[in-house]
Amino acid sequence: MRPNSRFTHVQPFDIDRVAAEAGADPDVLRLENLDTDVPPPPAAVEATRRSLEEGTGNSWLPFTGLPELREAVADDLRRRTGLGYDPLRQITITSGGTSAVMPVLLATTEPGDPVVLTDPTYAGLLQRVRLSGASPPSRAAARPRRPLAARPRGAVAGADGGGAAADEPVDAVRRGARP
Repeated sequence: MRPNSRFTHVQPFDIDRVAAEAGADPDVLRLENLDTDVPPPPAAVEATRRSLEEGTGNSWLPFTGLPELREAVADDLRRRTGLGYDPLRQITITSGGTSAVMPVLLATTEPGDPVVLTDPTYAGLLQRVRLSGASPPSRAAARPRRPLAARPRGAVAGADGGGAAADEPVDAVRRGARP
């Protein structure tokens, strides 16, 4: 099998080495894949069981998420941020923020387009920017003192290991605001 050229700029970020050092030590809380012995809340277990029994949790459709969940997300964002989003046009439910980053980058950037990342950021997000062909920022661009010369095509926030893509941080960075 020939190597894929898209992986040329993808670099290892040593999570395997760190995981190997942690080993099976029961005193180490393994968060690299959320492998924990902490059980989910009983309410979540019950809601999952009920959904499976009713058959409401056995479908991938609609691909963008259940309308009532999208509406709940829009309501939550409005309460927490004061920003209004159209749940049917601007909210998509995914299996996680990090898994949504790659399709968003492929849909919204062209090779070489600058993308702003938080600093610090999850190394996996940096690799996704590289894999998409977009241009990750230099360390100097991560905390701009003035507006960026190149208009970023996107911003990816995820210092806590999660990730989300949004337009608002791009505007803030363009104005020179700190993330």
